[in-house]
Amino acid sequence: MKAVVYRRPPHDMLGEAGYSLVSNNFLRRVLPDCLMQNIISRLQAAILSNLIGRQKKGKIECTHAEIATELGVKRTSIGHALDSLCEKNLIRKVKRSFYQLNPASRITETARSSATS
Repeated sequence: MKAVVYRRPPHDMLGEAGYSLVSNNFLRRVLPDCLMQNIISRLQAAILSNLIGRQKKGKIECTHAEIATELGVKRTSIGHALDSLCEKNLIRKVKRSFYQLNPASRITETARSSATS
């Protein structure tokens, strides 16, 4: 009798087995630290989560208006929050409406100090 091995089908992320580009370390340590230390705001956390969900083959394509509509906030607040996430090295703006997550990032003392000031 042949053993059946369960493999989940690939999705729109990189890797034949469909693994996400967001590292376990990022989800387990960096993101919770950002939230617990108030390094990122609730809006920034919501935007970051939205971007993680949009990721396809290492890239994220979306407009401020698209994110604002999904989150139910003003478009202008999205731009400021995205700029802050870029400054904290949690995301990287590649070009207009294109972003990359930076899950290997480490929260620096600079990011921590900017959160407390």
